[in-house]
Amino acid sequence: MLDQIVPDKNRPVVLAERGIEQNPDQASPETLNQKTVEALQDYFSEDKQTEMNRYAALAGSGKTSYDIHEIAPAAVDGRIDALFVVEGTHRWDHINQEDYSAQLHDSHWYPN
Repeated sequence: MLDQIVPDKNRPVVLAERGIEQNPDQASPETLNQKTVEALQDYFSEDKQTEMNRYAALAGSGKTSYDIHEIAPAAVDGRIDALFVVEGTHRWDHINQEDYSAQLHDSHWYPN
């Protein structure tokens, strides 16, 4: 019964199906980063596909949006479960904490 409550500390925790089989002391940070990306690519691809399928199922239900004026206030309130962004794009904005209005800017901008 106790073994059901207390996890076995001697059993290894499997975080990914693939690992990096190299001494990290003999590799550059760039090489380790690349090998990590390769090792975890399947995991993140599955997660992304699951979230995309969920988005497709919820589209039109009022629980999804592609409008930054809806997304930004939801993010402030912690109501974002998954967020898809186009890789390599940037969009700067400032959200008024009182009325949740979003002011969009073409470049990095700091409010007064």
